[in-house]
Amino acid sequence: MSILKVLGSNIKRIRINKKISQIKLSKLLNYAEPATLTRIEQGKSGMSLRKVEEVAKVLDIDVYELFLDKIDSERFNALKLLEILKRTNSSLLENFAKVSEVSEFFKEYGEIVEKFNVLTGAISKEIKK
Repeated sequence: MSILKVLGSNIKRIRINKKISQIKLSKLLNYAEPATLTRIEQGKSGMSLRKVEEVAKVLDIDVYELFLDKIDSERFNALKLLEILKRTNSSLLENFAKVSEVSEFFKEYGEIVEKFNVLTGAISKEIKK
C-alpha cells in the first residue's frame, strides 16, 4: 500500500474511532471544504508535514501512528496494551500474561482497534474503582 493510502486510511480509521465527523475534522484543520479531507482519506491527495503534525495534534495521537500499516498497527496496539497492563495492578497483568495471546484474540474476533478501545475502557474502569 502506498504511503498516501496508509496515511489516509489511518486518518479515517482514527477519526471514526474518536467519533469525529469528516466535516468537523475538516473545520478543525481549516480546510475550505470536506472534499479535501475525503481525497486525503482515499489516498488521492497528500499533505504537508506541518499539516500531518496538525492532524496528529487534533486527533490526540503521535505523528508516527498515522504512518503505521496494519501489521505495524497490530504490534503497536499490543505494545500499548502491555504498557497499560504494566501500569495497572498485578492481577490484571496476570489475566493477560502474554501480549501475543491478546493480539491473537483480537485478530480472531474483529477489528483490533475497536477491541483494543473496549478493553482499555474496561481497564480504565477497573483502575478508577
